[in-house]
Amino acid sequence: AVFCVLVLICLLLCSCGKSSYALDIGNTRIDSEIYAYYLDRAISENQKATFEEQKAIAKNMCAEYIAVNTKMAEYKLSATATQKNDISSTVNALWRLYYNYYEKIGVSKQTLIKIYESQAYKITLLLAFYDTNGFTPVSEEQIKNHFTNNFIVFKSINDYLTVTDSDGNYVAMTGDALTQKQTSFKAMADKIQGEVTIDTVYGEYMTAQGQTATEIATSVISKDSNNYPQGFFERVKAIAENDADAVTLGNYIFCVQHLNCFSDDNRYYNLYRQDCLISLVSNDFEKILDKWTEKYSIKENAITTKRVEKAIEKNKLKKEETTTQETTTVPATTTTIPATSEAQTETTTAKAN
Repeated sequence: AVFCVLVLICLLLCSCGKSSYALDIGNTRIDSEIYAYYLDRAISENQKATFEEQKAIAKNMCAEYIAVNTKMAEYKLSATATQKNDISSTVNALWRLYYNYYEKIGVSKQTLIKIYESQAYKITLLLAFYDTNGFTPVSEEQIKNHFTNNFIVFKSINDYLTVTDSDGNYVAMTGDALTQKQTSFKAMADKIQGEVTIDTVYGEYMTAQGQTATEIATSVISKDSNNYPQGFFERVKAIAENDADAVTLGNYIFCVQHLNCFSDDNRYYNLYRQDCLISLVSNDFEKILDKWTEKYSIKENAITTKRVEKAIEKNKLKKEETTTQETTTVPATTTTIPATSEAQTETTTAKAN
């Protein structure tokens, strides 16, 4: 009888050990929380795919997670202080909003930190390959050319081309009101030259409306930015540097001054240099990630994965959507560029042995 009890205990312990992990990836075990996060993400990002396809995507994400963490250890790299601060802020914000959902699908705050650390590691590895002193560094000239061709630096006065109808609804501005607004913005743009700055013009514009103007912040956006209407980047890019023009797109009108990308002692380039580098080499780096990931064999522990899948299925309808709305949002005030001392980013590079 004692022997039977011991056997039963051993079986239970083995069962508990087996059910504590979801995937075995290259002899490294992925726990249920990591798998739950990536499966939930795969479902959210690939809603038209079948469930089996979503599972395959989640497994590949888990394999990439292992590959990235392994390479970080292999190259003796670590996250920067800036990255750690960003991870902490991001996870704290997510947890405040969605902790209830994450807990129901079995994802802890500590697991979220691990996930976002791994995402930061991808950037660290990319920089180790392509930044200055990296394995295969990209020239500074290439990065600057990419910045010139894919980013714009500008100041703008923004307004809506809408009015309120008798029912309180916003409708498109037409007739004399539209003509007057367009003429006003064109006149403002024409005045911006020499000692007459866009801030001066903006001050006059706000004073005429009985409001107080503040200095217009400088904005920097990439070609694929969704913060402005489609076509905004191209229209501003076509304006000669330091010149201004009125731009009408849909229900928005802008008085825009196109600034030199390398003005203010390369301030804006230095702020966005890393973004440019990442954009420039991301496709090549993804191929490297794929090679690292492909070598791993993946074994599924069905006991755990089915439990995770049921929890996600049960709670997915309660999850609040986190995706950005497709409608364009033009900022009421442009984003302020931080002081240079605040904007310095830390980069980790590794030299080939």
